[in-house]
Amino acid sequence: MSTTIKTILVIIVVALLIGIMVFVINPAGQLREARDTKRQTDLETIADAIAGFAKDNSGQVPFEITTKATPVCRSGVNLHCAGMINLNALTGAYLQAIPADPMSGTAIDSGYAILWDGRTVTLTAPSAEGERTISVVRMVGEKK
Repeated sequence: MSTTIKTILVIIVVALLIGIMVFVINPAGQLREARDTKRQTDLETIADAIAGFAKDNSGQVPFEITTKATPVCRSGVNLHCAGMINLNALTGAYLQAIPADPMSGTAIDSGYAILWDGRTVTLTAPSAEGERTISVVRMVGEKK
């Protein structure tokens, strides 16, 4: 066998192995899963902070939450939170900062939504990329 044929065969084998590895590893799928895991963790962090605040404040929450899913504001300036729920009362003692969705979060909009049914708070990640809905529910008490 000539050197040229051997070289071509080696290149074909290497290309096949790389193709198989990319298919098995699926980097795009791994990144989607990582972002969805971050979303789940972020929602749990916010929900735990709200529950902690409510526990420390006789079951009350410091903001107006509606029964309609409303975006969560990240901004420290109330003027920028028009039409969103401002959870900045949680920053400091309960949260370092309001977390943001890894793809849709901005400096003002967290990319997450929150709603209230009178006893429980539900946080959702509308931009979830996987096949499941990402949400967290916590019983927190009553509104102020």
